[in-house]
Amino acid sequence: MSDVEFVLYVAGPNPQVEAAVEQLRQECAGRLALSCRLTVVDVQAQPTAAAAAQVFVTPTLVQQQPAPERRVVGDLRDPQRMMAALGLAAPTPAPLTRHRQGQS
Repeated sequence: MSDVEFVLYVAGPNPQVEAAVEQLRQECAGRLALSCRLTVVDVQAQPTAAAAAQVFVTPTLVQQQPAPERRVVGDLRDPQRMMAALGLAAPTPAPLTRHRQGQS
């Protein structure tokens, strides 16, 4: 079972979408250390699948798991921004704090 499940709705083959798919996979596996399942649906070939999912604009990335379902529509070129929109941003390291000698 995957930690995260996505469905990406596209309108035909597109180099920008292919690059976004690769970046998404790298982001999941790399910084987030999550297993990722990604299904790509070409709405030109499968218009009923897009209609059933109420997808009217491409590209649309749907995060199905973990709940709640979230969507990113449009530009998918910035993986960090995309993951933040999905609520999957990598944890931010805690800021360093300095203690003065003699204080706790």
